[in-house]
Amino acid sequence: MRETILIVVLTVLLVGCSNTKTFTGNVYKIQDQLLTVDCSDEVNHTQDDWGYDCPVQLTSETSLVDHDQQPITVQDLEKTKGYVKVEVTLVSPTNLMENSDDIIAKQVKVINE
Repeated sequence: MRETILIVVLTVLLVGCSNTKTFTGNVYKIQDQLLTVDCSDEVNHTQDDWGYDCPVQLTSETSLVDHDQQPITVQDLEKTKGYVKVEVTLVSPTNLMENSDDIIAKQVKVINE
């Protein structure tokens, strides 16, 4: 009985640890209501050079803000020269590798411009 409880608890912890609520990365592409953000560091959790891009969906509920928490628009992001680094907070914890179609942003905050 104790072994079963231990296995259940460990499974819950492992599954919970694989989900991400917030990550940081460079925006590589902006298309309609979709940002392509480099989420390699969050997915790899290592110093590997493997690249991994996350398609982050923007909704009417998504908050876009600059580094001073001032509201901005998708057009403001498009005006930036080169890549812009952002912190993405998701609507709900998501496994970035397994659920790439369900990466929905609650907030996108520009870290640098």
